[in-house]
Amino acid sequence: MSSSDGTAADASWERSDGRSRPPPTVNTIRRIRQACTNCRHRKTRCSGERPRCMNCRRVDRVCHYEPYSTTNPPSSASVAANNGAAKGKSPSSLFPRAGVVDISRLPLATRKSRQSSPSHRLLSINIRLPPPSPQTPFPTCQVQCMRFTTAPPPAVMDHLIDAYFLHVHNQPYSYFHEQSFRERVNYGLIPKCLLFAILASALKFSDIEYFQGSIREATEAYAREAWLAILHEHLTVENNPTLAERTLTLLTLFYIGGRTSSGWLKIGLAVRIAQDLQLMREPKNTMPPIEQEEHRRAFWSIYLLDKLVSVGQSRPPAIAEEDIHVQLPSDEETLRRGIWKKTPTLHQLINWKSETESSVNGTFTQTILAATALGRCCRYVLHGREMDEMPPWDPRSDFTLLNTFLLLIDHHLQVETPSIPQIVEHYRRPDGTLDFQSLEHVVFARIVFHTAHCLLNHPFLLRMRLQKSNCKVPPKFLTRSFQISCNHARSISSLVEDAIASGCHVQSSFYAYASILAGGILSLAIHIDQEKGQVTDPETLNHYQKAIHILERTGRRWDHASKMVSLHCLFRAIL
Repeated sequence: MSSSDGTAADASWERSDGRSRPPPTVNTIRRIRQACTNCRHRKTRCSGERPRCMNCRRVDRVCHYEPYSTTNPPSSASVAANNGAAKGKSPSSLFPRAGVVDISRLPLATRKSRQSSPSHRLLSINIRLPPPSPQTPFPTCQVQCMRFTTAPPPAVMDHLIDAYFLHVHNQPYSYFHEQSFRERVNYGLIPKCLLFAILASALKFSDIEYFQGSIREATEAYAREAWLAILHEHLTVENNPTLAERTLTLLTLFYIGGRTSSGWLKIGLAVRIAQDLQLMREPKNTMPPIEQEEHRRAFWSIYLLDKLVSVGQSRPPAIAEEDIHVQLPSDEETLRRGIWKKTPTLHQLINWKSETESSVNGTFTQTILAATALGRCCRYVLHGREMDEMPPWDPRSDFTLLNTFLLLIDHHLQVETPSIPQIVEHYRRPDGTLDFQSLEHVVFARIVFHTAHCLLNHPFLLRMRLQKSNCKVPPKFLTRSFQISCNHARSISSLVEDAIASGCHVQSSFYAYASILAGGILSLAIHIDQEKGQVTDPETLNHYQKAIHILERTGRRWDHASKMVSLHCLFRAIL
């Protein structure tokens, strides 16, 4: 029989009545005619149920089915043409679009031949399209949800990676050597979980037109995809858990701004993974210097996050200082050059008898020192630690020891000098641009230092502790402690304002907590003056307004900051 006869016979059989077809046997495999978009992207078996398949119901995900003609696999001729067009392309042009054809990046001749070929309709279904216009007849929410389950186009990807290293990296968390990370992206060596976590982190600082009107949806979708990739690809199998640990800490930054409990749980998981990977110890010297430094920075970023989140009530830190044996991060210039450098450990640096240099060169180390002091103060003030038998004014008390430790941190950070404008000029490059990856740490470390002082001397927290001790309080103790807290609250507002005026980013979510703490202390001082019938110092009023302005500014990017603004306004209305 000829080929044409066979084709005609097949077509005739397809048109015949269903009763003439042979009945299926008992062991015949039931094939799903069409899988949903999510299952096709993940290459998982789809149950084909409508309106939601079994996999989408299990993870509570939007389930979307495309018309059947768009789910047919491309013909072998189409695949061959696609492979031929990809020859000569660099890995960077192929990576995020694995299995996706971008017609606009093909040569002109190839584009014309594709558009005129019958297979073009099948190949063009996965082209990245711009956001649908208001006149689009399809459901916009469904289209956008599906659009954000895969990597964006190359130009958008490059923009978001640039935004990550400009606004997120080293502000204050640090995970990567920038140049080697970009090379790994170009060669497709960054797994989906880590890549999508970076996209979710960077989107808060992006205004690219591709996400216009759907930044929140895209951010949540990328974070969700990163979390699902961790569960499916890294936590359920032995598959490089280091990537899962870094992804978890990045996701924590996303969730901690709105869903604190979810972020808190992810921190705990990241800490356990870090302990299991022995990140708290020095990496093997057989590793390249860049990988060793990324190993250290991955741990210290988890440590930093663990300490900063401990400012929440009943959320004690999970990492003990005595369990840490890895050396502190190197300075940024050493990291960029990719060379190894000996640095002290945390234990060596927080010891008064240490022979290490009095000044700390690495700006990331300054932040770690300040966060260590904050963690100790939070454990003493907030986390229900057993009451110190010594009253706080006793030289042997924990309160006095903490003040002594803060004096040591002040010695390392040189908090009072130089000023912020002088620091900014120190980190200005010859071309006039600022080295934000070094500069932001210096500002952040000082804000954390003053926050620790505000917590330790907070009038409410200190009075609550003294009420439990049932001891006679010296008349001047509370007055002096309150004055110390007010001074450091003013320092927070001044530092942040000077940093903003000097061109610093000042975008970390922690600034919301620091500003509401400072504003609350200054508001209390103003209220006390009103109760006494005294005129409030204009400087106090000015610093209070600065603190509220900082909180409002932070609330433009972080949900928890905007909630703080609303609660503060309500509190002021009640007073």
